[in-house]
Amino acid sequence: MKLKSYFQLEVSLENLCNRWSEIDYNFKKKYIVDKRIGIRTLDQDPVENLFTFICTKYGEKIELDDLEVDGIKEVYKFPKIAALAQDGVEARLKSLGFGYRAKYISQTAKYICSISNDPDSWLVDTLKYNRTKTGDILSGSADTHVKNNERYPSIKDELLKMTGVGPKVADCVCLMSMRVTQAIPVDTHVLQVARRDYADNSNFVNIIKSRVGSKKTSNRPKSSLPESTTVKMENCSGYDITVQEATELTKIIKSTSKNSKATVTKPIYEAIHKMFNVIFGEYSGWAQSILFVSDLPDSISSLGSNETGASDKPNGIVAGSGDAQPIIQPIIQPTPLSNTTGGRETRSKSKKIKLEE
Repeated sequence: MKLKSYFQLEVSLENLCNRWSEIDYNFKKKYIVDKRIGIRTLDQDPVENLFTFICTKYGEKIELDDLEVDGIKEVYKFPKIAALAQDGVEARLKSLGFGYRAKYISQTAKYICSISNDPDSWLVDTLKYNRTKTGDILSGSADTHVKNNERYPSIKDELLKMTGVGPKVADCVCLMSMRVTQAIPVDTHVLQVARRDYADNSNFVNIIKSRVGSKKTSNRPKSSLPESTTVKMENCSGYDITVQEATELTKIIKSTSKNSKATVTKPIYEAIHKMFNVIFGEYSGWAQSILFVSDLPDSISSLGSNETGASDKPNGIVAGSGDAQPIIQPIIQPTPLSNTTGGRETRSKSKKIKLEE
């Protein structure tokens, strides 16, 4: 049951992809025509995800020095938040090469400990809806995301109070650990996808126009409906939109530079977020993740594919979204803080994994 919940297998990814292919030709091209892989968003541990993204959100280079997995001597359990909140942790992490992230880790851990007597359970017990009215754990009930989407603004606001957590990291945690399926982590890569595939070619506006044209009224033919007609999104509250509004969002997205280093400002972030929500509905975060991965170089996005580049199963599984994805490691034994936070280098004989600034 835990694996089913972790992989969110109660959700039919194939049905979602087929539905998205019907409403968006760009998604259809990537998923059906080009047979790019599908990805399934996982329901990962929120504590591990939060601190992982705090460490990796700046996209530092991870260098694998010909690591031999069989030679790894020690693998450590993820530290408790209370351990990370201890005095001296920031200095210890800096000595291990975490740089400015050491402060973020320490202060976030101290903040969570200051508002909860059970910090390791606080993110789930306080923020994430995972129980029925009778108190039974849902363990992957298909309606869990509905409640968490309703709570999305308050969940994100709480995450943004933590040091080192900005909108993207908050949305990564919401999408991948809090079952907020409408969360859209936006970075420069997502901005490029949004501009090229939905703004520059007017795809987004045309999608909304097609929905306006398909609305049925008793007194007016479909073709004469005004562009001020509001298109309501099914199961995606707060994202009703008109053609004029879609046009304005498109202008905001197109106002950015086309180069890969374009800055994602707050208006641009919000415009892209709303655009994907409007197009894809309640599981728009999942759809955005598929678009993100399908746009990566073939050597990455075709992992698990057959020789022709087509995925054997279109609903393959890949964890996460965004610039960095947490790595799940086996647990051998718990260790004290001095060892747990000393995982900067994992030794494999004379080889190591090194995180560079």
